[in-house]
Amino acid sequence: MKFNFYQGWWQVAVALLLQGVSAASIFTGYSVVVAPFKLEFGPSNMVLMLGMTVTSLCSGLLSPSIGAALDRFSMRRLMLAGSALVAVGFLLLSITTSMVQVLVIYAVFMAMGSILLGPIASSALLARWFTRRRGLAMGIAASGSAIGGLLLPPLLQMLIDSYEWRDALRMFGVLIFALTAPVIALLVIDRPTPEQQAAEAGTAASTAGGDTAVLEPVGSVFKDRNFWLIAMIIGILFCGPMALVSNIIQFVGGMGIEASEGALLISIFSAATFTGKMLCACIVDHINKRLGLAVTLCSLAVGMLLFLQAQGFSLLVVACLITGMASGTALLFWSVILAQVYGPNRVGQMMGKMNLIIMPLTLLAPPLFGWVFDLTGSYANAFMGYMLMILLALMFLSQVQVDSGKSVAAQAAS
Repeated sequence: MKFNFYQGWWQVAVALLLQGVSAASIFTGYSVVVAPFKLEFGPSNMVLMLGMTVTSLCSGLLSPSIGAALDRFSMRRLMLAGSALVAVGFLLLSITTSMVQVLVIYAVFMAMGSILLGPIASSALLARWFTRRRGLAMGIAASGSAIGGLLLPPLLQMLIDSYEWRDALRMFGVLIFALTAPVIALLVIDRPTPEQQAAEAGTAASTAGGDTAVLEPVGSVFKDRNFWLIAMIIGILFCGPMALVSNIIQFVGGMGIEASEGALLISIFSAATFTGKMLCACIVDHINKRLGLAVTLCSLAVGMLLFLQAQGFSLLVVACLITGMASGTALLFWSVILAQVYGPNRVGQMMGKMNLIIMPLTLLAPPLFGWVFDLTGSYANAFMGYMLMILLALMFLSQVQVDSGKSVAAQAAS
């Protein structure tokens, strides 16, 4: 009996590796990277943390154009460019002489690299290769960020401890390129053949490859009611957990809980996020997407309510588990729904454009939570405000059309 291995699973392996490398080297490992800058340049903590702000801001602004490029041009070449950008970024960090230079490098090289190696590129690639098992494939790939976060920051810290920090950053940059570039060059295939796509989708080859890469007219996208509804729902899903994790040390400190236990809660939250991604990957292809999003939103509301009512560490652990598992499903639902509504060959550009709407929510939520605490001496109003946002998202969700072809933009492109 002949065994036919589906080439799409190689694309999943590549996407898992790239998401792990990009998330861990650019975001999770940021606190490791900037520790030497603190000693060398002496910036304030606020300036030190601006690296993540400028990276998120610039990647959000660049994602519409780069997302469209991912749908129109060679995915392999663009991913190779992303690998080179991140590697060169670390090489440049090793020769910086001021914190301003560090921020510029993160705003340009790391921001572009995070798009070309991150979830947008991976979702665009896997949406083309999978139909029946699209959610499973994307969920496995998304777990790369958690795996990378466990492995790469300790490796980077070991290099910095063992060598002069400039040499360590150079070695890390070379390692990233050596780890990713050959894999991309050898394994990434931009699109499946009609026969491959038909085999995975379980359809006839003549009908499997009908969706072509069409660049959505900007006007039609922003006139599309579905586009705005989905963007607001996903933005609300992303911003609450981000604000929570950013403020959790201060939150538990107000309850008399030590910072070390607060850090443990962050680890528990991260583990729950990974678990949520994998569980969602196993079921998302078999459930109603609107119902799944509703369960996720309600779970987030329950988690936030538990944080609001928590009086001790045990209940905080439960709240972290529920909130973390719910937040782990957000990216997967976003990717799968966009592929279903707009077609698998438009995922990159739609995620990129939607990021313009989601980005302000994710950037503003952490400082807004902190501002509420500064104003009132408590996070209670912040949690209640976010639960009201969840209620609003549930109202939006009832109006979303998740059937392919029902959006204005999808009709315009067909």
